[in-house]
Amino acid sequence: MSKSMPWLDIYPVSIWDEYVQQYKKGKLAFSPGEPVKKKNLLDFFKLGSHVSGYDKTIIDELTKWVKLYHGMDKRDKGQLSSRIQVLKTIYTITTDYLAREKKVTRDSLTSQERKKARDQDYSKEMNPEYKSNDSMGYLMDKLARRAKRKAEYIAELKKHLDEGDKGFTGYDNLLAYIEKERNTETLVGMQPDVMMERLDPWHRSFEMVVSGHSRMAKNFYELAFMRWSASQEANTIPFFLWLEGNFVCTGIDDGSSKYAKFDKAEWVPRMVTYESGANSPHLVRFAGGCAYSFLSEGGSEEKSQLMDVCPVQNAKTMGAGAYAYVWTKDGMLLCGAHEGNKFHHSSFTSGSKVRCAGMIRFVAGKVDFVSNDSGHYKPPIKYLDRFVDYLLSKGVVLPGVTIYDASRR
Repeated sequence: MSKSMPWLDIYPVSIWDEYVQQYKKGKLAFSPGEPVKKKNLLDFFKLGSHVSGYDKTIIDELTKWVKLYHGMDKRDKGQLSSRIQVLKTIYTITTDYLAREKKVTRDSLTSQERKKARDQDYSKEMNPEYKSNDSMGYLMDKLARRAKRKAEYIAELKKHLDEGDKGFTGYDNLLAYIEKERNTETLVGMQPDVMMERLDPWHRSFEMVVSGHSRMAKNFYELAFMRWSASQEANTIPFFLWLEGNFVCTGIDDGSSKYAKFDKAEWVPRMVTYESGANSPHLVRFAGGCAYSFLSEGGSEEKSQLMDVCPVQNAKTMGAGAYAYVWTKDGMLLCGAHEGNKFHHSSFTSGSKVRCAGMIRFVAGKVDFVSNDSGHYKPPIKYLDRFVDYLLSKGVVLPGVTIYDASRR
């Protein structure tokens, strides 16, 4: 599934209609480099050897299906299958038309061709139709790609709803699950404030207090959760289904939330990376009193590199040059650069319980700083103490190491 917001819907009717009217009036060419034609309507729609009006018929057909799709109740579980079928129809009509016109689409390119297109001037090497919004060809290709992604997204949503997965229940049951105590004597679980990130099959970044009366949203996704939890539908329509009719998915503001005032790039929900932990590229091992990163190459072959100061600036205030780490329940140490809204402590093992989590800095394979500074896990000091003892047993701790207890902040 695409990483570029697969939940985003196809063009709203109003926007699609505007594009179609511009095209029919000769204000929008099929290709950016193509001169806008000023002839009569029949001449304008006569392309190549096709009969007059052929592409007008296709565009009118697409418009009919776009309107049918947006006329459905998007918060009705019973209409999910129908929505998928309509989206597949839109995708088929559009791609068949572009193929008949011998137009190159992004989906039709092989991985090598895509790389070639990135490395060269796309507008010269490939068709320029799919490079800018001022062409009908680009818009049709984008409609097809959005329809395909959205159909896949809805299919996944339906699967989770049908299986009654955690997070696909009413507000009261969801809140009870989120606030459940997860820490054990030896393991620490994710905090309630970020559990929605793990429950979400697409792992959109979510960090806010979900109990009590004081809440502050930091993106459209969190703002939508606040609206849902305060609505009369909160215990009858699961959040992820309710979201289908919200600005996050539709891109249309109903006016009540004034989303426009938050029109900033950082307010767009992002998908956080989630890994299994197995065969992780972030594995750290110890040998001869030093820490090494191990990168698998071609399966069994591995290359090691001495751990040193993290080259990527992280968002944590303590431990400049430090890596985010988790000490897994299986005793593995995984380290990586912390990136807000992209790679969190929860990323290493897909939000599973861990022995400890925080920040760690290496200097020439030795540890000179370690903490329990993880907003996703917030391990109490006893978990950090055990992790420090583990590092001492491996002989990788420098004299005078800084041990920072973030739980005392």
